[in-house]
Amino acid sequence: MKEDCFDEKIIIKNDIDPFRNKVKYLYESPYEYTLFIDTDTQIIKPIYEIFDLLKSHDLAIANVPQIVRRYYPAKLISYVEVNPYNLYNTGVILFKKNQSNEKFFSKWLEEVMLNDPSVTDQYYFCKLIHEKYHVECGINFMLFPNKIYNVRPPMVLPLKKSGEWNNVKIVHCHNLHRSLLMRQYIKILKRISREPVYKTIRKFFVASK
Repeated sequence: MKEDCFDEKIIIKNDIDPFRNKVKYLYESPYEYTLFIDTDTQIIKPIYEIFDLLKSHDLAIANVPQIVRRYYPAKLISYVEVNPYNLYNTGVILFKKNQSNEKFFSKWLEEVMLNDPSVTDQYYFCKLIHEKYHVECGINFMLFPNKIYNVRPPMVLPLKKSGEWNNVKIVHCHNLHRSLLMRQYIKILKRISREPVYKTIRKFFVASK
């Protein structure tokens, strides 16, 4: 962690699993406006304007894209998932501090802590939204475009082909560090062999998961 990147750092140390940890400490942000981002995200352009959304809304998030994982790489079907229990991606969440959100986040934490720890926090978030609990809390909820603020791996190539990549500001790719490792590995293979390396690369990637 670079010392000059953050004005304030709060180190969390406990033995709770990551999904529960995330929800437990998310709302303890010391700021009135907070943008939570997963550790596998990368901000590639300024995003100051996203906080303006909280002038008229309490909570904002992006849709999960609909993808087929049986293909390699995964194939994008649509930019919006159809499963209501996997409709929103909790890797990027924008929220403000108020009583409505405090009630919602407390219920989200309760759901996560009381149920199966192997189920992700995202499922319980989507469940609460599907059941209209945010309406009960009085939350003014909105979606921001995943094409800009939460770009998942299968979205990258379609966005580049459509000319929309220049609008992207937050990339959310699982194992970003592994992508760097892959590039280094490919360079090494090219140095020692002129043969195609695609099969070897695929085996390496699968073994790294």
